[in-house]
Amino acid sequence: MFFPRGKALHENLATSYVLVDALIDDLCEGGFSGIVEIQLQDADGYIIIERGKVASALLKNDQKNVSVVTVQELAASARAERGRVSVYNYSTDVASAMARRADSEPLYTQLSTDFADLGKMLTKLARERDREWLIEVATLSGAQALIYLREDDCLVVTPEGSADIADRVELTGSRALDELLTESTRAGATFDVYFRRAEEARIEEIEDRQSPPPAPLDESPATADRIAPADREAAEFEKYKVSQAAIGQGQSTATSHDGANTEAASVEFADGDVIQGDTTQDDTIQSANRIDPMYGDEEDTDDIIYIDEMKPSEPRLLPDEQMPEAAKQGLTAHLFASASAAETAGEAEMIEVKRLMGEIARTIEEAIRAVSQQSNFAMHMRAGQLRVADRYPFLDPFGNEFEYLAGEIAFVGKAKPDDFINGLTEALRIALASAIQSTSQPARLRAIAAEDLRLLGERYRSEFEEFGLDQAIERILEA
Repeated sequence: MFFPRGKALHENLATSYVLVDALIDDLCEGGFSGIVEIQLQDADGYIIIERGKVASALLKNDQKNVSVVTVQELAASARAERGRVSVYNYSTDVASAMARRADSEPLYTQLSTDFADLGKMLTKLARERDREWLIEVATLSGAQALIYLREDDCLVVTPEGSADIADRVELTGSRALDELLTESTRAGATFDVYFRRAEEARIEEIEDRQSPPPAPLDESPATADRIAPADREAAEFEKYKVSQAAIGQGQSTATSHDGANTEAASVEFADGDVIQGDTTQDDTIQSANRIDPMYGDEEDTDDIIYIDEMKPSEPRLLPDEQMPEAAKQGLTAHLFASASAAETAGEAEMIEVKRLMGEIARTIEEAIRAVSQQSNFAMHMRAGQLRVADRYPFLDPFGNEFEYLAGEIAFVGKAKPDDFINGLTEALRIALASAIQSTSQPARLRAIAAEDLRLLGERYRSEFEEFGLDQAIERILEA
């Protein structure tokens, strides 16, 4: 864990005459924000204080492993052996960042700029506002920093304990951030990603400020702040699918069954952008021997192409140089009709592949939840995506092409079904292997996942065999 130095108030006080617990009580009484560092023989202790409240007490051993302890445990260790105590003052922003980091959950560890772009990753994480993100960065040239994405700000904490603030969405306005991104690109860097749910952060902030409890929520149409975190995540995912579908269709049109004009519904993104479809009119069915509207105007009879009534299968076409422009366009559209039909068939195949792969991912997710009692599949899934992103870029978790949530897959990239299946199969295999390694019941998780996937294969036997997903399941179970 990254611990900035801050402004020194006391340094190298001997634990033989300083009572750590009494020192902490005195600092809290004065509304102190900062960190108390306790140097022991085989470990170092850190007590983070935010606005007069102990936010966390941590112990880092010689192997750099950090564990959560209590102030009383650190005070007892300080009394039992000779050590040193130092006190460093933080600004409120830095103290808040350090307190949140101590209470965060890991998503990725030891990511490298060889496989992930730090700037692109920050841009993606900044848009996920249902979580607070904390990223510890260490460049190969020795620079370190903690990046804290909170509400509308991007806070950069330097080793000296200073804080520089940038705009969360644009990631501009911070010289420290610009220098960090430049250095990570030039020299290379590793970084760890941690997160906290924003809803939890808001509750803690209310408690810290001792504000009165919020008014009861009404039953009017809810804003984003009135939606429960899980519901908000699902709602944002639905918005994502609708908006990305609109992008994939381009300037699509909507036409009613009776041929009347209808306007394509506009799609509003979470960030406020709007996509508006075109308005078109459906052509009415032309009767036999009528003028084909795609070749010209009814009123412009000079260049009209007529269909021979005696030989309807052999239309008389004008030479190319005499053909009206509208006719050329119509003929071109006709020639591409078969290609469009093939594309439609490919899209239908991809839709089915996404649905079936979503079922496989859901089955693995539910097996992991049944054993670990935690919803940590997303962490393992993203780790798997990151491992295969060099071979299957469309699965890059920091890109905008692929998203998974609760058995649903939204994909707006360009990939052949076989590549999509192979890439996602490999990512799921890595995700399951990671979950098995991290659980205390690996054999049970492996058995449950294998049985559930077997039952799923029997349920969708014909569909799985059609796309080779029965073999995909076998590869996943090699984890």
